[in-house]
Amino acid sequence: MRLELEFADNHITLIETRPHFRDPGQWIALPVARFRFNAGSGTWALLSPSYGNKEAWRPYPLQPSRDLDKLIAALDEDANGVFWA
Repeated sequence: MRLELEFADNHITLIETRPHFRDPGQWIALPVARFRFNAGSGTWALLSPSYGNKEAWRPYPLQPSRDLDKLIAALDEDANGVFWA
């Protein structure tokens, strides 16, 4: 398994990649979390994937913060069980 980051204008997406269970030569990617930057407030928000829903991402129940390390710690802790299965 590998963890990769995809950078865009106002967000960073954490992606888990791993070999496909039926074809280990093929890798599959699964979005794990997104950190979205709000330039107006200078804060970051942590978002979780919304699988099978119209909304691709939903806000994680944690206030946006200027401290990105705080959000990364919440992702690692995963108190609500939405990031790491």
